[in-house]
Amino acid sequence: MLGFFLLQELQTRSTMQNFHILIFFLIFFLIYYVKKISGCKLGTEGILCSQCSAGFNRDVASCNKCSEESLGIRIGILAVAVVLVAIVFALCQRRLKTKWRKYRPAYRDFLRIGALAVTYSQINTSIPTMIDVPWPAEFVKFVAIFNVVNIDLFALIGVSCVGNFNFFL
Repeated sequence: MLGFFLLQELQTRSTMQNFHILIFFLIFFLIYYVKKISGCKLGTEGILCSQCSAGFNRDVASCNKCSEESLGIRIGILAVAVVLVAIVFALCQRRLKTKWRKYRPAYRDFLRIGALAVTYSQINTSIPTMIDVPWPAEFVKFVAIFNVVNIDLFALIGVSCVGNFNFFL
């Protein structure tokens, strides 16, 4: 099926576009087969070693071995953080109501700018793990600062240590 699609695309495009399509498929298959032949790191499995094995939990970019007590500690830390945020909002509620009248017109613009900043940060933090190039250590450290925007509650809590959960069909 893939070969038929490739042939059909090559017949309908120019020579330069054909070259780019062939290069794309060549790189894709090379990456796939090199990873398949060489094997995955300890704790990873699946296509391009992107899934954590049973008994391992994804912490940002690597799969770490689960420990018995880590799930309870992680849930406790998350619960304390949620309670602290709720307390801060409760203490600042009156001040927020008075400021809301003043800044209501800028609220929608603030949300749009915030969404763009979060998206941009998520893309930047994934670059060192997705593109297999020896990145400078300073760049990797700088990008790691923005990992705050990669909020994955299942990974933060360590649910994959309890069972093998994934979101694939």
